Amino acid sequence: MSRTKAAASNNLPLFAVLCLLMLIAAWPNFEAYLGESRWYRDARGLTPFTQVSVSHSEVVGGGIVVQGAMRKVRCDVDGPSIVAYVYFEDKPRRRTTVDTSPEDAITGVIGQSRPPSKELEAWGPWFLAWRGATPDRWEIFVTHENCPTPPHDQTNRFASGPWADVAPEE
Repeated sequence: MSRTKAAASNNLPLFAVLCLLMLIAAWPNFEAYLGESRWYRDARGLTPFTQVSVSHSEVVGGGIVVQGAMRKVRCDVDGPSIVAYVYFEDKPRRRTTVDTSPEDAITGVIGQSRPPSKELEAWGPWFLAWRGATPDRWEIFVTHENCPTPPHDQTNRFASGPWADVAPEE
């Protein structure tokens, strides 16, 4: 045991340098892993939007209508790249469409990405179409492009909620 202690104390600087080199070599993989975490992207300001909330949802024939508030930070929406998924307790998730035309009719902005803002702004109403068994919940994902820092093109979960009527808070 004394030989091991002597060898460790004699080679401590070499061991420290090797550990440092391994950490440096592993950093890109670790950063890529962190980059997939929403909390990390939000903390670093890498997410195109923040403070997303769902203030209202209403189950209607053929789907659900959702709306809320958000703050747009950066990037451009990549055309028709807003997709939704519906989730079931005992089945795989299913992809469905998101119709933003009700919002487009209100704002008059059609086919353009909204500019970044410092204030919260409304999003929706958006219609998530679904026919079939009643889902338990929904999620909306948005793909952005031309982001100023990597990843330059990214898809993020935008909003989610239960497949149920949610009344606005008053």
